[in-house]
Amino acid sequence: MMRELKNMGKRTEELEKTPSDSFETLFFPSFMKKFTVFTSFKEMLVAGGFEVSCEEDFQNIPGDLFDEHIANHTFFDNWQEMLNTAKLEYVARKLDI
Repeated sequence: MMRELKNMGKRTEELEKTPSDSFETLFFPSFMKKFTVFTSFKEMLVAGGFEVSCEEDFQNIPGDLFDEHIANHTFFDNWQEMLNTAKLEYVARKLDI
C-alpha cells in the first residue's frame, strides 16, 4: 500500500510538469475513439470546418458553432463538458488509477 502511494506521488509530480492544456495531450486517440466519431482532435476540427493553426485561431471559433459540432459528433452536449471529461481522463491515465 505504501509503495503504491509513493508511486502515485511520483506520478503526481510528473503530472504537474506536463502541459495539460495541449490538445494532443488531453485528447489522446483512445479518448477520441471512446467519446467521438473521430480518431483525433485535429480530425474533429477539420470535419467541423474549423481551421486552427494556433491558439488564437482556436479562441476565435464561435462558441455556439463549436458546441453544436460537439453535440452532433461526440457523446457530449458541449465543449466545456468534453474538455472537463478530457481533463479527468488525462489525470486518471497519468496517475494510473
